[in-house]
Amino acid sequence: MDTPAFRRVDARTVATVTESGVETPLRCVIRTRREWAAFRAFARQAALPEPAADFGREVVLAAAMGFRPSTGYEIAIGPVMARGDTVAATVASTSPGAGLEGDLVLTPLQVVRMPRSAGPVVWIERGLRR
Repeated sequence: MDTPAFRRVDARTVATVTESGVETPLRCVIRTRREWAAFRAFARQAALPEPAADFGREVVLAAAMGFRPSTGYEIAIGPVMARGDTVAATVASTSPGAGLEGDLVLTPLQVVRMPRSAGPVVWIERGLRR
């Protein structure tokens, strides 16, 4: 829903993976093919497509949850809103409910592409529980 101050930005999912290989929590704004190549080298490349976007017209936002010791963790970017040249990207990090255990180690990551913006990106964090 748009508000008088903000408009919704069309952000399309590039990849959503549970085993990205990115063991550090991070939020990234990727504006060039070179930056995307560096990010892919940091992650498990097979999990991320090449190319991710048309960097002449788009930028990429990436949110990694980092190392998680059990199943049930997820991360999602959205909604993405803008006012002027400032972008506000919401990141929802979901944690498993009590008692959910597993032997799988996760490194959740979501990547979206959106129309090019040279302005700053503000990350709005939301923590959710199942």
